[in-house]
Amino acid sequence: MFGLPLAFLASMACIRWLDLPAATWIHRHGLDTYPWMLQFLSAPILIAPGAALFLVVHAIRRGYGRGGQVERAYAVIAATLLVALAVKDMLKRAFGRTWPRNVVDPGPEAISSGCSPSSLGYINDGLHGFHAFAGVTKPYQAFPSGSTVVLLATVLPLMALYPRLRLPLAIFSLVSFCAYVLTNTHFIGDVVAGAYVGAVAGMIATATIRSGRP
Repeated sequence: MFGLPLAFLASMACIRWLDLPAATWIHRHGLDTYPWMLQFLSAPILIAPGAALFLVVHAIRRGYGRGGQVERAYAVIAATLLVALAVKDMLKRAFGRTWPRNVVDPGPEAISSGCSPSSLGYINDGLHGFHAFAGVTKPYQAFPSGSTVVLLATVLPLMALYPRLRLPLAIFSLVSFCAYVLTNTHFIGDVVAGAYVGAVAGMIATATIRSGRP
C-alpha cells in the first residue's frame, strides 16, 4: 500500500518529464540500434509459457503423491506469475498507451478492412498518448511493461529461496530494465509501473512460500 502512491507518482513524473526526452535522446545517439541488448527481452517471453507447463506437470505429479517442498515453492511462483500476467494484460488494455517505437500487429480491425495501420510509435511517427480501454491490439499495450512484471514476479521469490543468488539476480534485473529502455522497447514510466506490479506479485509469492502453507 505504501508502494502504490509512490509508484503512481514516479510513473507520472516519468511520463511528464522523462519518457519522451529520454526516448528521443536514446534514438538520436543510436543506442537503440545494438541488437545484443534485445537478448534481455527473451527471458520474460520464455518464462511465462514455462510457468504454465510447469504447473501442468506439477499437478500431474501431485496426483501421484510426488513433489517435494521445493517443487511446491516453484508451483507457487508459477501460479503467482500467471496471475500477474493477467493483471498486467488488464492494465495494458485499460491504459492503452502507445510504444516508443513501432510494433508489428495490424489488429483485427485493420485485417478486416484490408489496410495496415500506422505504427503508433513515438520515434517513428511522433505519436504518443494514452487511449483509455483501447489496448485490445498490440500498438496500445505499452503500459505497464509486461517484461518487467514477469521478471520481478519471478526473481523476487527466487532471491528469497536462494540468498546466494540475490546479487546476480539483482544485477541481471537492473541490466534488463536498462535494456528495455535503451532499446526503446519501453518508456521509463512503463518500466516503473511494471516494477510495482511485478514486485507486488513477487512479494505475494515470497510470503506464501515462507508461510509454509500448501
